[in-house]
Amino acid sequence: TAPARRGLPPLLEGVLQDRELARRIGALHRKVEGRDASPLELQERLGEILGRFVVRHARWAEAPSPRLDGPVLRARALLEERFAEALSLEDLAREAGCSPFRLVRAFRETWGMPPHAWQLQLRVRRGQALLRGGWTAAGAAAELGFADQSHFSRVFRRIVGMPPGVYARQVRT
Repeated sequence: TAPARRGLPPLLEGVLQDRELARRIGALHRKVEGRDASPLELQERLGEILGRFVVRHARWAEAPSPRLDGPVLRARALLEERFAEALSLEDLAREAGCSPFRLVRAFRETWGMPPHAWQLQLRVRRGQALLRGGWTAAGAAAELGFADQSHFSRVFRRIVGMPPGVYARQVRT
């Protein structure tokens, strides 16, 4: 039985062979280098990498249950209130009153996605409303806290399935 689960558990091996973990680390590195990911997304990805590392390569076999209804709701409320800001995982965890790792796990379990994905969904929904109201994609991107119009367009296309300009033309006709 593990002690009070403080700190890192002992590793099973000194040298690791984990292609998926290496792939995720590489993807995180590319996100950092690309400079268009939010601090929240980067911190979540790092937390997922560390979580995978501990689960797959340490002695603790069972993680504590991540169910945290109140804290998850508080974090979601903060995201909805400050959706255009570059919130950090620490900001959300502090508001929720739990650890960042536990918050991400519970948030994903409750809402089916991590906090940064929820925040992007909020931004895109608000972007759709702005575009319907006659805003340009560039204006919407700036209003919604995206790094630039191309970042907004990439995220918008991924979530909505079409670029903001096409969406705006379709809803106006």
